[in-house]
Amino acid sequence: MKEEFNKAEATRQYVSFSLESEEFAIEISRVQEIIRQESITKVPNAPEYVVGIINLRERIIPVIDMRARMGLPPATASDSLVVIIAEVNNRSIGFIVDSVNQVIQLPAAITPPPPGIFQGNKQDLIMGIAKLQDSLLFLVDIQKVLLLEEQQELGELATN
Repeated sequence: MKEEFNKAEATRQYVSFSLESEEFAIEISRVQEIIRQESITKVPNAPEYVVGIINLRERIIPVIDMRARMGLPPATASDSLVVIIAEVNNRSIGFIVDSVNQVIQLPAAITPPPPGIFQGNKQDLIMGIAKLQDSLLFLVDIQKVLLLEEQQELGELATN
């Protein structure tokens, strides 16, 4: 029994998602829920990284395009896009992703990305790389997807 506890302690669960042809993941403990992309209301004069806001059970939640945060071309509207509602510094924020793939269990000790592989603040966003059977999985530090000043701006748009 003690062996099983130690084994479970040495792993963490992540929610994996796709952006273009790449696979990313965030810790499951940060994910509040996953919803299909619903009607997103544009906000006049919102920061450029904000796609809009959604009303989710009487809470106003800002929505960010995760592709844009990763330096990829913006997503096009399609039925397959989903929104991951995640907790970022005690705020609920939605992140549009192409698809959510699975919950995956990985060792707690992860391989950090090689220095210089990502440019600018993208280096801080990726906290590790996991090797899957036939691909690589980029582990995203959801707390660093938005800069501190961006989080403060979003606080004005959100009602949690």
